[in-house]
Amino acid sequence: MTNNWTDIGNASMVVVMGANPSENHPACMAHINRARDNGAKLVVIDPRKTRTAVQADKYIRIRPGTDIAFLNGVIRGIIERMESLPVGNSQRDKFYAFLNQTGTGAFYSDGDGTTPSVYSTAVAGNSKYTDARFIVEADGSDYKREAVKSDGTALVGGETADQIISNFPVKAANVFADDDTVYNRLKAHVEPYDKVTVADICDCSETDVQYMIDAWIENS
Repeated sequence: MTNNWTDIGNASMVVVMGANPSENHPACMAHINRARDNGAKLVVIDPRKTRTAVQADKYIRIRPGTDIAFLNGVIRGIIERMESLPVGNSQRDKFYAFLNQTGTGAFYSDGDGTTPSVYSTAVAGNSKYTDARFIVEADGSDYKREAVKSDGTALVGGETADQIISNFPVKAANVFADDDTVYNRLKAHVEPYDKVTVADICDCSETDVQYMIDAWIENS
């Protein structure tokens, strides 16, 4: 986990997938129960109806080894829902404002001209929570990269090595502006995972997939 367990208590929904904290992680389960006391829903996705699943508000059984297919279907459903909403809809606008944000946070680059591969350089005006606008190389191996000034702006000439970030990721104006943005590459990746296909792969129902799409949107 990248966040503190105490954060779980602030959640409006907790999804447990392929784990059984009631038996294996009782300290974690205590935080989940605190969230539930505050009104959070517990969803368990697991091939086995574990002790945690028995306590859940929603239990979804899937075939062993199909976790990724299930999540791909949920991601596809979320993207489809957001793109179907009209511009001006508050839910849609918040979703894409988050993906396209540039006004808050600082992006920490992969290093600069003097200290390559060190995550050290903060570039103001770049989101530190999403790389959805970054453009991916055709072979998918890495982001496209370019040399920029240490503040993230274009080189004008005459900069010294310590004023240059040599491998800053190239980003599009917005997530739709290039076919190879992280967002569009993800969208293409999950395209085959419609609800019918996911239900067949995972041996669950289309209703189960739709439940998770709706729940994730409602609790985000």
